Amino acid sequence: MEIPLNSVSRPISNSISTVACSESNNVHTEHSDAMVVQKIPSRKEDSSIKIVLLGDGSTGKTSYVARISSEGFHSQYVATQGYETTRVLVSTSQGDMAVTLWDTAGQEKAGPLRDHYYQDAQGAILFFDVTSKVTYKNIPEWHRDITRVCGDIPVVLFANKVDVAERKVKGKAISYHKKHPQQMILVEGSIKDRLNLKLPIEFLLCHITKNSELSLRTSLDSSLYAAFEAIEME
Repeated sequence: MEIPLNSVSRPISNSISTVACSESNNVHTEHSDAMVVQKIPSRKEDSSIKIVLLGDGSTGKTSYVARISSEGFHSQYVATQGYETTRVLVSTSQGDMAVTLWDTAGQEKAGPLRDHYYQDAQGAILFFDVTSKVTYKNIPEWHRDITRVCGDIPVVLFANKVDVAERKVKGKAISYHKKHPQQMILVEGSIKDRLNLKLPIEFLLCHITKNSELSLRTSLDSSLYAAFEAIEME
């Protein structure tokens, strides 16, 4: 399943996005990348849904978290055994859900990630940069690593930087997700241009909860985008 590059950033409205888990037509589209979240109080035992971000360095993992954080989604940003976690409470059509995003914080540059990073993960986002062929070439290795620890959890293959004209990895060359049609989808997006940022979390949550009707609620506060221009992209 893949997300065609035909969606654009639209003005925020009070409508609810209807991206679902169904495989119909093998296509997902979305209408807004804004999410409604609330702060989560610290707890000794974390019962939130763990989603890990994977991929080579400089593919957009930290920038993805920064986009969410800058839009008012940030609740906690804590260094955890060399990794960084961001905990948010996501407002969905089925109620609020606590999610923890795990970022490698550059640890992948020092060698293979420790199993602790993958342990108990319920979903994953695999990032690669369409301007760098080697980052896509390494996707199978990243996927094998998390599958070794977590089994067949749902995965989003995120093709970042599609806004850049000098694209090295063409759409026709991206086929890894087709080898795992029941587990993985491809999303072509741009963290810089806020294209398809919401869809990865929405897809993972609806598969993790096994609820095809689940969708993320859109934010009504367009001023949340005000801080975007100040962010230095990875």
